[in-house]
Formats: sequence, C-alpha cells, structure tokens
Amino acid sequence: MEAQFVEWTGILSIDSADSIYIAERCRDLFLDKTRFLDIGGGTGLFLEEVIKRSSCSCADLVDPSDIAIANKVADTRINHIHSDFESAKFPTSEYDAIIFRTVLHHMLGSDNSSTTEVQRAALARAKKLLSRRGRIFVVENFYEPYFSDDATGRLIYSVTKNKLIANVARSMGANTAGVGVRFRSFGSWSRIFSDCGLKVVSKSDVPGFGIPFPAVQRAALLCRRRFQATIELAVA
Repeated sequence: MEAQFVEWTGILSIDSADSIYIAERCRDLFLDKTRFLDIGGGTGLFLEEVIKRSSCSCADLVDPSDIAIANKVADTRINHIHSDFESAKFPTSEYDAIIFRTVLHHMLGSDNSSTTEVQRAALARAKKLLSRRGRIFVVENFYEPYFSDDATGRLIYSVTKNKLIANVARSMGANTAGVGVRFRSFGSWSRIFSDCGLKVVSKSDVPGFGIPFPAVQRAALLCRRRFQATIELAVA
C-alpha cells in the first residue's frame, strides 16, 4: 500500500490544473518569493511542477515514506524531509503556501470521531506554520450525497476500513480497502476548516474529474455528484 500511495502522489490531474492554479495564485499573492511546504508530497513531482511556474525561494516537502525518499525528484530546490507531518522539524517557522494535495482523506484515526480530530490537528499545525499573508491549498475529492450532508463520506469510510470485507470492496474498485479513506462533502470539509480558524478564499474545480460516474455507482454510494477541487484557505 505504501508504494501505491507514493504512486498516487505522482499522478498529475488533467493538464495539471491544480498545480497551475496554485502557482498562479502564489504569483498573484506573493510577488517576490514564495516559501512552499508540501505535506505528504511523495517523490516531489507535483511540488516540482508548482515551483516551475512560480517564484520560489524555499520548497520543503515532508513525507514519511522510505519509497518516496528513495525515488525523490532530483530538483535541488526541493528539500525532502523524511518524517510524518505531526513530528517533523522544519528549517523555517513560516511558509507562504502550504499544500495538502489529496492527502487529508488518508489521515485517519481509529474511528470516525478520531479521524476528524486527526484531520483537524493537521490543519491546525499547518495554520501555525503560515506566514502573515500565507495560504493553505487543499486539493480534495468531494462526494456530495443525495441526502444528509456527509452520508457518502461516512459510508465509504465504513466500507474501506473494514478488513473483513476488504476483498469484496477491492473487487468493487476500492483501492484503499482494508486501510480506510475518509472523503467528505464540501460542506463537511468547510466546517472542519472553520473549526480550525480557516476560511475558504477560493475554489477551483479540476475539469473532467469524476466523469463518467455511472448511475449504479452513484446509487451504491448514495452520491449525487463527485468532483475534485483546489480550495484556497486563509486565516479567518
């Protein structure tokens, strides 16, 4: 599973829409130099794409994977920190742009409640590392249910964390079967952002993500729509 996680971090979305968006926003916000931190950035391929398009004075990447470090990109502008985010030591106390690219939904606790706290804690630590003008960029896959606000995310979490039905879940396309994954709706994530003292500044959907989404899958997941977007957060 570790190798698969590392592989996912190297998959760029259609036309690298999220890296382009983050780079453009940073050029607009930080006209001089941007200090980047990529959390769970794998080998660094995505961060490399971002800094190619922006003015970069410092680019740190933190990832606990041995495989990621062994296969890291050879870009000397990126400082790879081999650690989990919670206990990592960073060479600077402030960053202008902190990136969580499709990683928050993999930050899990022992149950749904503790998973929410793990995700809040990660965002809270990131907030403390922001410069006065800094931004957090969250790239996430959002699942909007037919009813309630977070029914689909809860259902996916319950199914994928259950080791007893891992083989069945995997045969239905759940590549995190037996491990777990905690997707959410936009509203659910927005509440967590607010709990951490963060506000949504902008939202940019990734074109083409989630298409096609067959009706049988939508029905099974109680989901009317799924999409991927880059969310820009600032201190509230």
